[in-house]
Amino acid sequence: SNIHIVVDPDCDGYTSAAIMYRYIKLLNGNINITYSIHKGKEHGLSDDIKIENNIQLLIIPDAGSGDFKQLEELYNRGIDVIILDHHMVNKESQHAIIVNNQISNYPNKNLSGVGIVYKFLQALDDETWNNYADNFLDLVALGNIGDVMDTRELETRYYISKGLSQINNKMFKALIDKQYYSIRDEINIINIAFYICPLINAMIRVGDIELKTLLFQGFIEQDMEFEYKPNKYETRIETIYEKMARECYNAKNRQDRARNKAFE
Repeated sequence: SNIHIVVDPDCDGYTSAAIMYRYIKLLNGNINITYSIHKGKEHGLSDDIKIENNIQLLIIPDAGSGDFKQLEELYNRGIDVIILDHHMVNKESQHAIIVNNQISNYPNKNLSGVGIVYKFLQALDDETWNNYADNFLDLVALGNIGDVMDTRELETRYYISKGLSQINNKMFKALIDKQYYSIRDEINIINIAFYICPLINAMIRVGDIELKTLLFQGFIEQDMEFEYKPNKYETRIETIYEKMARECYNAKNRQDRARNKAFE
């Protein structure tokens, strides 16, 4: 099948889509997966997202539960849709598979989109006799912190604690390295919330589509190298992770300047 993933425009959305993409690639590295990145702060099946007719399976992490009209249209086109979401809606679409803790009997209502995707991947592990889902607990922690989930919920707190104790994702590690002066060696909820998530959200909000795409490619660990000229006398090679950590830091500075100007 041709599989397509819609990437929601925030920290939770990027981590949700990233772990879904990487899990599928672990199952079959040759499978054809494409993805869409919103140009702005639109969510779900907004007008800027075009689903081609050759797509057989569409996966929408962290959004889509309320897109009833669009889901019916896709159903009529013969495209299967899986929604992995945590946003409240007043009814459930009959034209897609809806996995949403807010409209089910699942007791933990304080899991973000990436938490729902993680639970889905645990179920896929059971079906496929694998043990891949726990590889992504670092991004599960990052997404739940980014969406400010209530960490008094013991399951959510456990996944965050476990994830922050085993940070393996190269993009996540590069962002931490970029903020080392502020974080030092204290990898905890507060430092991730104040020094890492804002960099990601700044890029998503003020970055162009090319850089936002590169950020997602960093989270799915598509290794690339780029030339970087820090000054007119020097050129060096940097990885996609180094480049995007620097670009996210710069985006946050641009965002701060725009905010301060607006306040004046």
